[in-house]
Order: sequence, then structure tokens, then C-alpha cells
Amino acid sequence: NAALKLHQQQTHGYRGVAVCDLTTSWKSGLALCALIHRCRPDLIDYDSLDESAVEENIHLAFDVAEQEFGISPLMTVEEMSWPPLNALN
Repeated sequence: NAALKLHQQQTHGYRGVAVCDLTTSWKSGLALCALIHRCRPDLIDYDSLDESAVEENIHLAFDVAEQEFGISPLMTVEEMSWPPLNALN
């Protein structure tokens, strides 16, 4: 899958990010923040993100994507973060 490979390459090396699919790998919000940071490191202080602050990470990524790139979210923060990551194990 070309999209998966691209996202893996673009997020490689980011703390807490391991993109292995196009669904659950995005639930923490860190992968989205990493993609934005890769393109525009001035927009997100990636090192300050808290892995456990899932909804805050997603909200930040959605807000930055919309304000800076004109990309509106296709789902809500709640939809993206449900079910919680610990419930998927």
C-alpha cells in the first residue's frame, strides 16, 4: 500500500509513532502531529507532546491542519479517539 508506506516514511523516528496501518496507528494523534511537524516544524512543538493526552494531540493536529493548510477534519476528536487505545489490546 503506497499510502501506508509514505506515512511510515514521513513519521519514521518520531517518538511514540509506529504507523503499521491506516486506522489504529492514528488514534493517539501523535502520527498526525508528526506529519505536520515533518512539513512545518514551526507549527507544532513535537517534543512537548504528551503521549497520554490523546484528545489534546488530535485537537491540536486538527486545528493546525485547518488553520494553516485549509484541511477540515472529516471526523470529530471523539470519533478519532474512540475506542481508547488501551481498549484495543
